[in-house]
Amino acid sequence: MRFRAPYLLLLFPVFLCSCFDLIEELSLRADGSGTYLFEANLSQSKTKLNALLALDSMDGYKIPSREQIRKDIIKAKEVLAASEGISMVTQKIDFEEYIFSMKFDFKNIDCLNKALIALHKAYPTGGPVHPANDAFKLEGNTFTRMNEYEGRTEMKKIPKKDSAMLGQAAITCIYRFEKDIKHFSNPDAKLSKNGKALLLKLPITELINGKKKLSNTILIQE
Repeated sequence: MRFRAPYLLLLFPVFLCSCFDLIEELSLRADGSGTYLFEANLSQSKTKLNALLALDSMDGYKIPSREQIRKDIIKAKEVLAASEGISMVTQKIDFEEYIFSMKFDFKNIDCLNKALIALHKAYPTGGPVHPANDAFKLEGNTFTRMNEYEGRTEMKKIPKKDSAMLGQAAITCIYRFEKDIKHFSNPDAKLSKNGKALLLKLPITELINGKKKLSNTILIQE
């Protein structure tokens, strides 16, 4: 996966057996600083997850314990907090509703990219990860969300009995700006009523199979 959520890749075997929603939210200020949030919501599969986390492994994947998941998410927070230009790092670890998130402020897009790459390097065996590249770019008044999700190999590993549940999984990307959005390239994105935010919601299966893309080039009013 090239999706930028390395600390959540620790939950990869859990994702394969669960219905889940992923949320990427980025708020960008006029000076290039902003706030980034990533959340995994598996609350729709609470009953199944309670049973799953009682196992050591399933379908060839090692199932992490609650304590291991907690430790690794805390480690992710520490990696982010130690990254240059990153501040106000907070996390959510909710085993009642199975919601996990990480939120932080960044000084500029370069600091954001470097922090996300640092997370990938901190988890070399945390999941099916390709070498990390920059996820975002800001040039003048043009903001770009790069990186397409490539997971066809991992898709083939998913047991058939779990494919229907995975088919219900979705990813939502929300990008907010202080000024109006003049143009955006992804046809699946929707502009907010105030003209300052974009929402892109895609089924995980279509993203994996290459039918849909996360990539988006957004032109912001000068």
